[in-house]
Amino acid sequence: MDFDLLARTSAVLLAAIGLAAFLRRAAPSTRHLVFHVAIVIVLLAPVLAPLASKVPSVPGVPGASFSIAVPIVQYAEPAQNHAPGTPGTPGTLGTLGTLGTLGTGVVLVWFLFCWMLSGVSVWRGSKPAPREWSTEVDKLARRIGLQSQVEIRQSLRDGSPHVAGFFSSVVMLPPSAATWSAESRQAALVHELMHIRRGDRRTQAMAQLACAIYWFS
Repeated sequence: MDFDLLARTSAVLLAAIGLAAFLRRAAPSTRHLVFHVAIVIVLLAPVLAPLASKVPSVPGVPGASFSIAVPIVQYAEPAQNHAPGTPGTPGTLGTLGTLGTLGTGVVLVWFLFCWMLSGVSVWRGSKPAPREWSTEVDKLARRIGLQSQVEIRQSLRDGSPHVAGFFSSVVMLPPSAATWSAESRQAALVHELMHIRRGDRRTQAMAQLACAIYWFS
């Protein structure tokens, strides 16, 4: 468990929260971009941290040469008896590594389970939407600059509009949407289509991956 890395990534997230609060009057897409960049930095931190710790060689400056003419066997230190739970002992580091692996696996399994439920809700928990809704989605998608075709379905259970699906994003509207006015339904559709245009599900998946890596924080 690298506490220095944890402190740095926490600082990045706190800075993103502060910047998003400062930009509270800005467009939601701007605040979304701030958090998206912060999550990318947090995910790349374990890879970039070791690279940053390496000091590059400067041309023209002789490097320090270390010549050790002793047998390698002399480096083998005798086993030391450490008290259980003593910080910095190999046993403790091994335990933390095991816990990190198990914790990451549990969080990832939970995320994949929830993602699977999202896909099942489209497959088993919805039905094709009325043609009028599909026509509205196509028009609104073109209006906001969404190039890909978006499918819309009607949930079998009442709830709030949302985006679901395994790999492709599907707009889900509740049965009560049939009683909404055209303006209310279009406002809900534009809201969900903007989630798809910004790639919010991809950002959520990256955030879940970051949670799996830093589950102990």
